[in-house]
Amino acid sequence: MTYVVKHVELANGERQVLIDEIGYIPPVLPNLYFAGIYNQAYRTKCRRARNVVLLLNWASDHKIDLFDRIKSGEGLTYAEQASLATRLRYKLNPKEDDLYLSASTFMDRCREVKSFLHYLMNRFRDTRLDKDSYVAKVGFLINDLFDFLSGQKVNTLKVKREGFSHVERMAMMELVHPLSNTNPFQSRVRERNWLIINILYQTGIRTGELLSLRCNAVQSEFDIAFGMTYFLLVSHNVFLHEDPRTLPPDAKTNSRLIPISEGLAMQIDHYIKTGRKYRKREAQKAAPYLFLNSSKHPAPLSISGLGKMLNRIEKVGNTKKLVFSSIEAHRFRYSTFEDFARVLEMPIESEKFKKVMRYMGGWSKTSNQHELYADKEIRFLAHLALQKLHEEFKVY
Repeated sequence: MTYVVKHVELANGERQVLIDEIGYIPPVLPNLYFAGIYNQAYRTKCRRARNVVLLLNWASDHKIDLFDRIKSGEGLTYAEQASLATRLRYKLNPKEDDLYLSASTFMDRCREVKSFLHYLMNRFRDTRLDKDSYVAKVGFLINDLFDFLSGQKVNTLKVKREGFSHVERMAMMELVHPLSNTNPFQSRVRERNWLIINILYQTGIRTGELLSLRCNAVQSEFDIAFGMTYFLLVSHNVFLHEDPRTLPPDAKTNSRLIPISEGLAMQIDHYIKTGRKYRKREAQKAAPYLFLNSSKHPAPLSISGLGKMLNRIEKVGNTKKLVFSSIEAHRFRYSTFEDFARVLEMPIESEKFKKVMRYMGGWSKTSNQHELYADKEIRFLAHLALQKLHEEFKVY
């Protein structure tokens, strides 16, 4: 028996993961497990489904009936736990010199195993006469398994999360400017690319949020204190029924309004009226997402299409000499929040700083994700302090 991850498209256009068993009908319980997961992007569900499939295929390879083990309260032996830990540590497509996952990804897999087994326990609980003792026993076995698995993680050197340097930003803006002589893109997508780079730098939105933007994403309102203010509406991709992309992008968290400058609002409006309209009748037939691909019959820009655009910028920019480090979409987000943390002028440990960062980043009210972006601000403050100290030495 081999399990695989597939996807089905519902009547409303929404994509749902499907765990299938090759040669058999799809298993009921794993699919009920994912059917009960709400408010998560499709790509996140796919990642979680791959972790569950990894567990199921491991059990199948070792002739273990995982469902029966949980139902009977038998659990796994020490040798089986060690075998599972080894399987979870390997990458899905390992290379000879790159076999193992990072510690954080390994822990994600361990947590998914724990969550799925707890789900099975709760499903089988109602079949037992003594429900409380069953839950106590199986819950202990599952938690014990999780403790064992998590103890097998190997802490590797963390990849430093950093945005682009000032030199890289200036070089990128110069290269991608629509009127630049070195701009490597076709005229019909130059204004689109220029706008994409500006939105990424100025808002810090995620890739899925960027590609889910609609043509009416800019909201405006008049405020007595600030005058006309503009906002970018970042929301879930709720128009999946008209999204032709195989893997539609989606927002990772709840909808929010991000304040933007009047200049960026006008740039978006100009792009819709000229750059997007430049694509003529074919563009009018496309779904009303803000960004379209470069095809002669344009469709909404995909994640892979955005990746190709960024790779082209990196390749062309580094032709004569090395100017850019790796240009990846998430690094724009790092750049934005590094700058944002610097100009807030609030103590990093203050609740107000945390709330503002959580709102702008689209994180939950209890998330500590902002701490990852505050690291560079700490180094910036240390740099300023050293500058003052160096000035004192000049007196002598």
